[in-house]
Amino acid sequence: MIQQKNLQNSKMIEEFTKTYGTECPKYKKLGNKYYLDNSLPKTTLAPESKGLFLGEEKNKKFVPSFPFLDIISKSTDKKAIINEKAEWMFLCRRDVLAKSVIKIHEEGEVLVLNLLGEVLGIGLTKGKGIKNVLDRGDFLRRER
Repeated sequence: MIQQKNLQNSKMIEEFTKTYGTECPKYKKLGNKYYLDNSLPKTTLAPESKGLFLGEEKNKKFVPSFPFLDIISKSTDKKAIINEKAEWMFLCRRDVLAKSVIKIHEEGEVLVLNLLGEVLGIGLTKGKGIKNVLDRGDFLRRER
């Protein structure tokens, strides 16, 4: 994930999935970006047009895409569920206070989910609260 240290360049995505105890899907790496290898027949399309974007390497760290986090969320126990009020605050780059956490399945780096089970981002548990590491609001903030 974002705070992992010294990952092997071609194995960043694999190390990331190990953090969540899940298997890494088949992927293709193009430059510093990773795409799902969906084994489509050979076409004239560029490789990045054929597969789902999984994430990219930035500053020697793997930054996952949100569709990739959605895939991982189906097979990991490293999750935390927060209430509606905290959901909005988390999307605004705020940390989650302990009183807003409904359930933390495992400690450490976790996927942060709302009450509907939708992935809001990645957090780091601290005490009974959660520090915001990456959230879906980042996408909107970058579009300014």
